Amino acid sequence: MAGSLAFALPPGTGTSFSRAAVVPAPALGPRPSAGGVGQGGGGRWGFPLSLALAAVHVRAAHGRGRAEAARRRATGREQQVLPFVDSASGREVVLIASVHFNPRSVEKAAAVTRRLARQEELAAVVLESCPSRWAKVEELQQPGSLWRLLLDNEMQAAEDEAKAVGRAVVLGDQRIEDLSTDIKAAGQEALEDLGSFPEGWFRTFAEIWDGALTLLGRKAKAKGGSDALGLWDFADPALVFGFLVAVPRYLLSTALKAPALLLAVLAFFTLYALLPANLLGDVLVFLIEAVMLRVILSVLLRDRDLILARSIRQTAASARDPGTVVAVLGAAHCNGVKRHLESASMEESESAL
Repeated sequence: MAGSLAFALPPGTGTSFSRAAVVPAPALGPRPSAGGVGQGGGGRWGFPLSLALAAVHVRAAHGRGRAEAARRRATGREQQVLPFVDSASGREVVLIASVHFNPRSVEKAAAVTRRLARQEELAAVVLESCPSRWAKVEELQQPGSLWRLLLDNEMQAAEDEAKAVGRAVVLGDQRIEDLSTDIKAAGQEALEDLGSFPEGWFRTFAEIWDGALTLLGRKAKAKGGSDALGLWDFADPALVFGFLVAVPRYLLSTALKAPALLLAVLAFFTLYALLPANLLGDVLVFLIEAVMLRVILSVLLRDRDLILARSIRQTAASARDPGTVVAVLGAAHCNGVKRHLESASMEESESAL
């Protein structure tokens, strides 16, 4: 469970976006008479049908051309890097799948952002953080300080590269104040559902199953969607050994910035240890883990996936500079965020939750 929290706990606020207008195709006009133009080319419908097919072909070719142009700008698919095209804006998005505070993730975020900046293909950077959390980061981990060295992280690494070339840095995550409220509400709902058998239990396990499929990238992809983050991305020796540094950094950062959270986690594991080693204890452990999994997979992951995707899409649509939007996210968010952004509309993606 601690591993799940390390991936899921937040390091800004998503905002809404407008749909692209749909332009109707022009009317074909009256059909020609039997002896009119096009009769010899497939009957009286031949000419207008040919025009319609040509128009569809041109529009499809234009769409493919724009998408392919974006893909040609893409950073190549590599471990922990997911390049694709946002279906709404046609702009390339590159997700950096990070393990927070892992030196390999720090290196990857800096390298990809720097490479795009040097190619003059960097439009903006979106970070998985919010104003309240980021204010604490900037206050404690100032450039050149001891804390910055001890708590070096992928988000500040990407921010440094973006600011060096004057590109926008966007805080794209949910406000921590709103997240805390949502966690409490979801936890209360999950506890109430435990007392509602079988309907409440079904809702709990349905949410856990849905969240697990999203996390593993097994939910249906958007049409034309590319590959998802998988085990291959983590078969990276530098990333694996980086956990030896990431875990102490994560605990130290939590102790300094959110001591109440760390105390709550310690209290939870203490309670765990005190449970009786019998059937009753096993049942209590099962119920506690079911509630925790439901909250983590729904509020901390699924709901924030949508918020992060909205922020990235709005940034892609409004960025002044041409090129790619880089988003530095916890690895657990990447498949869900990518699925939302490859969908035709965020509303359609949200209804599939």
